[in-house]
Amino acid sequence: MRKYTHRKYRIAILTSFLSLLFVGNAYCQSNRVLKVAVFAPLYLDSVFTKNLSYKGGKKFPRFTLPGFELSQGAAAAASLFPIPGRTTETHIFDTKSDSLSLDKIIMSEDFSEYHLFIASVKEQELPKLSALSKSLQIPLISVTYPNNAGITDNPFLVLLNSTLQTHCEAIFSFILQNHSSDKIILANQTGTQEERVAGYFQQINNQHSKKLINFHNQKLDSNYYLIKNALDSTKKNIIICGSLDENFANQISMALNPLREKYDFTLIGMPNWESFKQFNQKTGASKINFPIYYTSPYYNDRTDTISQQLLDYYLEKFKGVPTDMFFKGFESMYVFSRLTDRFPDGLSEMATDSSLSLFSFYNLMPKQIPLQLQPGFYENKHLFFIRKQQGQTSKAW
Repeated sequence: MRKYTHRKYRIAILTSFLSLLFVGNAYCQSNRVLKVAVFAPLYLDSVFTKNLSYKGGKKFPRFTLPGFELSQGAAAAASLFPIPGRTTETHIFDTKSDSLSLDKIIMSEDFSEYHLFIASVKEQELPKLSALSKSLQIPLISVTYPNNAGITDNPFLVLLNSTLQTHCEAIFSFILQNHSSDKIILANQTGTQEERVAGYFQQINNQHSKKLINFHNQKLDSNYYLIKNALDSTKKNIIICGSLDENFANQISMALNPLREKYDFTLIGMPNWESFKQFNQKTGASKINFPIYYTSPYYNDRTDTISQQLLDYYLEKFKGVPTDMFFKGFESMYVFSRLTDRFPDGLSEMATDSSLSLFSFYNLMPKQIPLQLQPGFYENKHLFFIRKQQGQTSKAW
């Protein structure tokens, strides 16, 4: 049985990572070198002193884990599964370095020699990397940020984490195909994000001469138990919660908790609901006794052969179990390094090749911008419907 990583092993993992800031693929000796830059928030200056001594004390800095594990997964893909006939060089850059900012990294490194960028960054960093990607015509794979950050002119940018609008389109399509005759409730609260979500559904629903779905709009700003007034005891109720706010998600789910026996309802949340603590509670007075559903571009039940190999690798090397970030880093490197090798001329050909999919089955579609000949960017349109109940996650549809 695999055991989760103890603190001392986590510190050892983090310390060993210093040697991975440059990773060469030693399994394949060739003059054909594929050079990959991985950009991730490692916070190494916050964790180590100038002489590389760990300064975390008794508390392990959990904020470093997502960036570290994504980078480690990318490095594992390059070393464990080399591309035949290629030598892969993986260069890892800390986007949260105190001593070397992203601007300085871009200025100090000759990125014209690279073939692929893989990034786990947010709104502040993505436009900078996008500008670099576009100028050098190098594919930039944004693994985790669910937004184009205002970028509409880079045909070398790929968003693996689908935008909120795409999630709304998937939810609408699912309801239209499966629940159009049921009671459809769009529940939210007052707020800019909530208005944006509601606007997406309204825009999709009004594309035709008549509305395809009759939505019952329920505003819940304080008295969340008013959701009961919107439910129909004679029908199945589909409740779409158009809010990314964790408190709203907690309050409406608690209000629905005692209504399960009388009303037949399905609660569909937003994609960030997967991380909300209340939906991961297995016991306790505040646990939710019904499943919640949300859409996600990523799902891996870790039962396939490659996932099992990676779990064994991680357990042997680090005495622990990796998070999904490790698998996301692995998958992005494995898939897109091979696509870059196969299609060196650009994303237009890469986007149509799904033969290398491992866990997530990417469906990369161009975002067409009016009056532009080239796509504004590419976006992953493949989404899973995920079911979560008391901390247990499974693929629903």
